[in-house]
This record gives sequence, structure tokens and C-alpha cells, in this order.
Amino acid sequence: MLPILQNLLSYFVTQSDRPIEKLRHEVNHALNSVQWLLVLAPDATETLQVATMFHDCERFFEVRTLPAEFGSYQEYKQAHARNTAQLISQALNAHNRADLSPHVSELIERHEVGGTPESDLLMTADSFAYFDKNIFDYYRWRGVDETKKKIAFMYQRIPKEWRSRFDETDFDFRHDERLVPLFKEVALT
Repeated sequence: MLPILQNLLSYFVTQSDRPIEKLRHEVNHALNSVQWLLVLAPDATETLQVATMFHDCERFFEVRTLPAEFGSYQEYKQAHARNTAQLISQALNAHNRADLSPHVSELIERHEVGGTPESDLLMTADSFAYFDKNIFDYYRWRGVDETKKKIAFMYQRIPKEWRSRFDETDFDFRHDERLVPLFKEVALT
């Protein structure tokens, strides 16, 4: 792991006010997202690795953007991305890495929608990480209906060039009798 990733992760963990189970979930998602990025793009730049690891760092804190505050899920996702970009920019400045801040912030602001090769990779790594690990906690915490919505969102945003890789990956959820029908219902229709 790059030193900047370790330093920033330590910084955010010590600043976090989330309950330990929720913080562990968010840290694991950050680490898993970077792992997926490096599977998909082994030569990923430092900037892309930082953006990928901290694309959801807003969720390390209790006071954060929540879906209920917005008229649509898309508005919520845009606000979440903006707020997260501001947090990582502040953290990079505090760690004397302001040189990374503009590009990292730009990638994070685009991590829900993609549109550039790097932001598409970040978005794809995020989706793969969700299906790899997060889907289980999401189902446990949010239930069937919210999980169906999240599955649809996370699957449909995977760019076409990464769909075959996704389809070939033997994620654990593909063996879960609760999750397989939900995935088939919303992602394969």
C-alpha cells in the first residue's frame, strides 16, 4: 500500500466518530475498492489510488450527506461526491500533498457517474467492491427493497467494457440464496 494511502487512512480513522461496526465497514470498502482497482488496472496512478480509496470518506463521519435530504437519489449522490471531494482535499492539504488535490477531487466528484477513463475505472472498482463484500451488510442493514435499488444502481453504472469481467467474476453473492434472486430480478432485466 502506498504510504499516502496509509497516512490518510490513519488520519480519517482517528478523526472518525462512527460506531466501530460502521467504520469497519467503510474502511473495508475503501481497502477493497483499491484492491479491485489494482486488479482492473495494475498500473493505476497514485492519484487514482487515492481517489479510489477515499471516494466515500465522507461516510467515516456521523454528520454526512443522507439520501432523505434530497429530492432524488442522483441529487444525493452528487452532493455526497462534492462533500467527499472537499474532505479529501482538506486531508491532502493537511498531509502536504496539495499537488494531488485538484485531480483527486475531480475524480471523486465523478465517481458516481464516470465519463473519463480514470473516473470510469474508479466507478467500476467501487461497483466491484460493492458486489464483492458490501452487498451483504447492505442487505442486512437495509433489507430487500433498498438492496434491489442499490444492486440496480451499482450494476447499471458498470461501463460496457467491464461488464464481461463482472459477469466472469465469481463474487460470493452469486452463491447466496437471498441475493441471487434480487440480482437476477433487477440487474438482468
